Amino acid sequence: MGTAPKNIVTGMRWRFPGGVDLLLHRKEAKALTRVSKLLGLIERKYLSSTSEGYRPIDFARTSSYFAFDVITDIAFGCPASYLDADEDKYDFISNVASMFPVMCVTAVIPSLVQITEVGWINKLLTPFKSDRMGIGRIMGIARATVDERFTPRHPDRRDMLAAFIRHGLDKDQAECEVMLQILAGADTTATALRAILLFIISKPSVVRKILAEFEAHGVGCPGKVSDMETEIVSVQQIQ
Repeated sequence: MGTAPKNIVTGMRWRFPGGVDLLLHRKEAKALTRVSKLLGLIERKYLSSTSEGYRPIDFARTSSYFAFDVITDIAFGCPASYLDADEDKYDFISNVASMFPVMCVTAVIPSLVQITEVGWINKLLTPFKSDRMGIGRIMGIARATVDERFTPRHPDRRDMLAAFIRHGLDKDQAECEVMLQILAGADTTATALRAILLFIISKPSVVRKILAEFEAHGVGCPGKVSDMETEIVSVQQIQ
């Protein structure tokens, strides 16, 4: 959208005058379902004990699985179930990670982008909806989901894709928006989670303050904190 013509950007803003937040229902429930999945995974596979021994978790990876499941669930109502599998099922995350060095180099040397326009090189680098793994696999899932939504008498859904369709996006535009949400949202969300957790666990005073806030307001399980409880327990005020 950053490089789109001004009239296109203006048109998109007109279609979503107040954003799509009000059009989404049960988004908190969707996120909490993934939180429960995350806690279940940790309890099932990564709780250390004297009998099981030390069972470390690579939260950098697990946070990516969590974020990917949340984004795909909210985007088109079909979570990728990465947490259930506890692995990068479609190699999407590793595929995206491998692209970052190339993106950094081409950002510094834009002329290199011209090389990718060569026919056979472009075919090697471009993902296709028919791919079995990687970005192409997610593109294929997004395309199949969009095609299904545009079939006659398809029941209305309450997710981002349904909001885009209700506001006039055609099939190609809806597909692009779904992919944009995943590409732009999953990794950034996971990065934010890692940064927040690192800050909390490296500051004992912050941990004590958070636990005290939960206890003071009667929040029994931090893993099931609602939006309302989050407003009551103002973590932003932690010093």
